[in-house]
Amino acid sequence: MKKWIHRLLPILMLGFLFLGLVRTLFLPKDINYYENRTANKAPQLTLATFRTSTFQNGMEDALNDQIPLAQFMKSRYNQADATLLSSLLWGNLEHFPRQYIKFKSVLLFHDGGEVYATYPPKVLDDLTERLDEKAANYNACISAHPELEFYLYFIEKDTDINFATGEKLGAYVYFSGQLDLPAENMACFSVDSFDAYSQTFFQTDHHWNYRGAYEGYCQVMNLLGKTEEILVPTGEVTLPNPFSGSKTTYILGSTSAIQESLTVHRFDFPPMDITINAEAVADYGNREQFLSLENPATPVAYGAYYGGDEGQIIFDTGDTQKENILILGESFDNAILKLMAPGFGQLHSIDLRNYARQSGESFRLASYVEKHGITKVLFIGNLDCFISSDFLLED
Repeated sequence: MKKWIHRLLPILMLGFLFLGLVRTLFLPKDINYYENRTANKAPQLTLATFRTSTFQNGMEDALNDQIPLAQFMKSRYNQADATLLSSLLWGNLEHFPRQYIKFKSVLLFHDGGEVYATYPPKVLDDLTERLDEKAANYNACISAHPELEFYLYFIEKDTDINFATGEKLGAYVYFSGQLDLPAENMACFSVDSFDAYSQTFFQTDHHWNYRGAYEGYCQVMNLLGKTEEILVPTGEVTLPNPFSGSKTTYILGSTSAIQESLTVHRFDFPPMDITINAEAVADYGNREQFLSLENPATPVAYGAYYGGDEGQIIFDTGDTQKENILILGESFDNAILKLMAPGFGQLHSIDLRNYARQSGESFRLASYVEKHGITKVLFIGNLDCFISSDFLLED
């Protein structure tokens, strides 16, 4: 009996690894939900990729993402590790105001009040090549479509300023200076101090909070000449369950030492039809479900409330007298898309990271704007959006 038990364990382990390999090669998942990113998949095996170890490294990354329970085990390890570290660190943070304290992959910062998890400030010299590439890409599209009105809205965050010294990165000034756009067609959500940041961003998540999102929404509508279309909040609600956002959940687990409440605005939205990836839906996000407070056990998160990073979202108000706009952005605009929609006949939101995978075709600007009668195009995002090749456009 003992011999069979001793043999069974390695057999089960080999079977588990075999299933992981089968999944990696034939049934890979698209999303790593734990780390909120596209999952790594098995790379193509060629002589060149094998000789350079590209294939081996790619397979290791793919197996880490695709083996069953990999993310569960990683989250439990991170949570146990971070619980030990935080128990040693947390009681001493009060002795280090206005100083960055490195904690795993984030920096903790406070000025005597609440502690914020922040990402390290970037260095402009490291980014100019990628900003130049993005500017050249946008300029080619702007030049090819004189019939369209193009706009830029740049969202600064913790990576754009050193809170300890007050020194700013200057990425918006540099990037906007490379674009062939009138100054009045560009605007920036500016973060000039830690006080400004703490008022408009979450403690634990990389997105702007409800105050920041509403401020950004008003600035965008003003940029687009839609000031009279701005919706006014009808109330303010703090959801009952605290949450830990993207920065701290990954390194600390869901029971992070830093937790915060999600406070949101209420709005009276006019009727509109919404489609996500060509399928009609009742709504984008889960505002009504959360605001009804009928299901307080529902996990709270930025994306769960406002909506996720969908490849294509179309808001149709049915007002053919208004213009159609195309929004090319990332997760920051999730919080303001539905707010913006009443100012237009149709609002089209495209997230280039997911469009091809979810629609089955590449996004082509020229054919898309012609097909949908687009007259305005808004580039919107934070620094990461404008230095990432994922957001390069094909015309």
